Amino acid sequence: MRTNTLQWKRTLRIALLCLAFTSSSLISMGQLRFDSYDFSVTYPSGNTLYFHILDANNHCVSITCPGANDGYNYDTNHPKPTGELILPETVTHNGITYTVTKISTYAFHTCSGLTGSLVIPNTVTEIDEAAFSACTGFNGTLTLSDNLTTIGKNAFNTCSGFTGSLVIPNSVTKIGNSAFQYCSFNNGTLSLPEGVTYIGTNAFDRCDFTGSLIIPSTVTTLGTYAFLDCSSFDGDLILKCNNLAKGIILAGIFKNCSGFTGDLVLPKGILKINQDAFLNCSGFSAMYVCTNSIPNLASNEMFTGMNRNIPVYVNFDMIANYTSGNTTGNSWHYFNNFVGCSFFLEEGNWSDDANWTSQTVPPTDRRVIIAANCTVDGEYTNPNTTLLKFNDLTIA
Repeated sequence: MRTNTLQWKRTLRIALLCLAFTSSSLISMGQLRFDSYDFSVTYPSGNTLYFHILDANNHCVSITCPGANDGYNYDTNHPKPTGELILPETVTHNGITYTVTKISTYAFHTCSGLTGSLVIPNTVTEIDEAAFSACTGFNGTLTLSDNLTTIGKNAFNTCSGFTGSLVIPNSVTKIGNSAFQYCSFNNGTLSLPEGVTYIGTNAFDRCDFTGSLIIPSTVTTLGTYAFLDCSSFDGDLILKCNNLAKGIILAGIFKNCSGFTGDLVLPKGILKINQDAFLNCSGFSAMYVCTNSIPNLASNEMFTGMNRNIPVYVNFDMIANYTSGNTTGNSWHYFNNFVGCSFFLEEGNWSDDANWTSQTVPPTDRRVIIAANCTVDGEYTNPNTTLLKFNDLTIA
């Protein structure tokens, strides 16, 4: 076990050194830059893979495209790989064994003859722009590297045949613009890790995920139309991202996500919601606006298509402002059923009356909402107060 751990630490260290290494052997086309290949290997499947040496000293390479004709395409002398694609963790050339740490820009662009599942080796830390874009033939699952940090823009755009669930590894910090746009995943679920900070514009546009969606607390950038037309989600939408840039939910992020049937939970740091962010999200059964101020709404059509009569739980002290229709961002009065609450959103154990007192016990006509990872062990004896909990994403 210790030997395996040391080997993985060494692999990760090599990968980081390779990423830091600036190669001079790059081809440029417009604004795109991609690696020219230094050697190729033909495998028993008949597929030829092309490799670029990123760092000769640390022996690491990227898998790249052959660079034929217009700079990145395949041709008759460099045929596209077909069938099941097996990506190696290491490759040997001229007696030297290299570690594969990156999938380069356009490496498999438009290789529509690839089929089956795709496994990204655990040595890979970066998938560049459009690396697998328009690989429409994949018809199995996608498994990403446990050491992956960056998924480039358009990396899997239009890989429409993937099935099953997608788990973004804990190591990933950035998911680029349109990275998974038009990918199906055939009614699997999507798991985003705590640690990801950037989810780009149209990142998951028109994917067919089901279940609930949780936006992690570490996300600071959530791009416009990130989940546009993801109409197959059918559970809760929980936004934990309390530190979004300028406190703004950007335009169209969840537009036409009509399948959600559970709760919509907005974090306390939200200050503004831009155009069409929740347009035609018709299935939500309740909304929890856990903010200390009333979020500004950018248009009167912000919630068009949502059920006007669902309970909207808001800070008790501001309920009159929500219902008056005179608030900044004046379309909150679209809703008919505001419910005043006191929100206890910090993690902790609310075990006795002393804890409640220290947090200011609410009046008898308020509901108390406890966020995920909070527990209530003792008695809260006020019989006129309803206790609601987000634990396990359920409301009890």
